[in-house]
This record gives sequence, structure tokens and C-alpha cells, in this order.
Amino acid sequence: MTTYTQLQLTRPIIQAPMAGGASSPQLVAAVSNAGGLGSFACGMISSQQMREGVAHIRSLTSKAFALNLFILPESVQPDAAALAASKAWLDPALRQVGLSMPTPAAWSQSFQAQFATLLELAPTVASFAFGILNPAQVAALKQRNILVIGTANSVEHMQAWLDVGADAVIVQGVEAGGHRGGPTELAAAQELALDDLLAACRPLSDKPLIAAGGIMNGERISALLEAGANAVQMGTVFLCSDECGASAVMKQALWQRRDQPTRLTRLFSGKPARGVVNAWMQQLAEHESDTLPYPYHNALTTPLRTWANQANEPDYLALWAGTGLPHIQKTSATNILDALYPVVATESAS
Repeated sequence: MTTYTQLQLTRPIIQAPMAGGASSPQLVAAVSNAGGLGSFACGMISSQQMREGVAHIRSLTSKAFALNLFILPESVQPDAAALAASKAWLDPALRQVGLSMPTPAAWSQSFQAQFATLLELAPTVASFAFGILNPAQVAALKQRNILVIGTANSVEHMQAWLDVGADAVIVQGVEAGGHRGGPTELAAAQELALDDLLAACRPLSDKPLIAAGGIMNGERISALLEAGANAVQMGTVFLCSDECGASAVMKQALWQRRDQPTRLTRLFSGKPARGVVNAWMQQLAEHESDTLPYPYHNALTTPLRTWANQANEPDYLALWAGTGLPHIQKTSATNILDALYPVVATESAS
């Protein structure tokens, strides 16, 4: 099985790539050193930042790790009429906290430049969200002996990734924190809980499937492995870990609000993502369907999130977290992994 034999993992746990700084080099290395697979989120950073991050990770571990990218079309300007319509409600909301509608110099990083850097850096694993690679891109990765992992929120997503040659697929249930990672957006009624998604996907392929969404303890990991998952991917469980690179404001807010509800929202990024319900989400709930798509709305709210961190105002931060948030822990990543799942012998894993 890919997870063990090729990656030489001693735990069937992948640390989810959490963009925005949470998946720091220290967290990635700690998870990999403890027998899991650390993942470095590169979707929102430049090629130079990718190189610096990977150099840092490699100074901390000799183990396998993954780099994760958002697959986006090359940046174009948003439709002028749609931008004006968005400004009509977003600008007043920003002005309430002393900000105004920004004019971003760039709407997103260049995926083509990031992909070229990914090939240059040649990590053991490359994982992807938001879009889907073409067969030539998959072939280029495999020429560098890079394992390819896609993200799916539906059977159709999984099949699309397998059709282009992915080595494994993350099946991400609706319980997962942060962004929905599949290549197309689903209607709310089409979103599946992890158990249902895994049950629908497992009979259709013998390729490795990685279960993600709301997983916070060893019993749940074991149950998912018994149900046909080959590994699990976990993000929320690490958000208050010592090594997590999330801001102090976000960590404190997640800890203090760990018993509060989470829900999917477009109001921070323009793409459905699960986070703790806060003032921004409540005040603008009527505009959930009015946002520009990612990455445009995300760029427009970047100054809001920057201000919220600086001003210690978590009600205006994207407090991404999954449904398992009540079980979050404050300790080291190694302690978290030790509590989650025992080390298993590489040669005996299957």
C-alpha cells in the first residue's frame, strides 16, 4: 500500500495542508518525524517562499513530506459588473471596522509558476485541491518520482482524479475544516458526510483512499481503516499544537470557542469553507451567495484578516476548523500523534 511501502510511514496519518501559515515547517517536520506524513501548504505563497519553506523542512527532517497546491487558472481580472455588485455590500461592511474595499495588485499566485517550482523541489508527495491536473502535468510529476494525491468531495471527483493518473485520492467529508477541496463546487444537498462518501467511493477503485473530515481520535481512525480507508488526513487536531504556525489570535480564539458551532461559508474567501461561526459570518449571512468566486473575494478580504490579527479581533478572522473542534488539544504534535495511533511496523503494514 502506497501509504506505508513507498512513504515508509509508521502511522496512517497525514497532516492536512492548512494554508495561511498554520502548516509551518516545524509542524510538517514534527508529523513526519513522528511517523506520519506532514504537508506544507503552498497554495497562497510564492515560488521563493516555497523554496524557503522546503529548505527549512529539510533542515528539520529527512522523512517524506507533501507539498500542496491550489489548482487555479492563471489570474485574470474579475468581471467589472460583478466586482461593482460585490463592492455595494462588502465596502460598507469593511468600513464598519475602519477599512475600505482594496484594489489588489494580484488576485492570486501563479499556479504555473508554483507548479514549476514544485517540480524543481521534487517532494515525495504532491497533493492538490480546488481543481484537477491534466494528464501531462501528472506525467511530469511522475517523471520526478513524485506521488500525486488529489482531493474529492464526491464519487465523480474521485473518478476524475483517477482518470488523470492520481496515485491516491483524499475523500473529504463535509465535516472537514477549511475549504472544500474538490475540483468543482457541490450544492449543499450533494455534500456527503465522510462515512457516506467513503462507502460510495471504496467499491469503485482499489487505489489508496485517504479519509478526511472531523477525525479527532484513534477510535475513529480505526473505524475508517476498517471501512476501507488506507489512511486518514487530519487538520483541526493540530491547530492548537505547539508547532502549528497559526497566529496567536487564531489559536486563542479556537481554544476559547472550541464548543461553538462551525458551518460552511463563502464570506471569507468566496469558496465554501468550514469555520467557527463568528460576527462576520453572522452579520453578512444574507450575502453568502453574493460573493465573487475564489480567489477574487479572498483577495478583497485579505486586509480584513490582516487587521483582525493585528487588532486581536477574532470575530473578523476565518477561524477554519472542522466539526471535531471540541476535541482539540494544546500540546506537541508528537504527543497528539502518540495519543491518536500507535506506531506500526512498516514491513507488516498493508
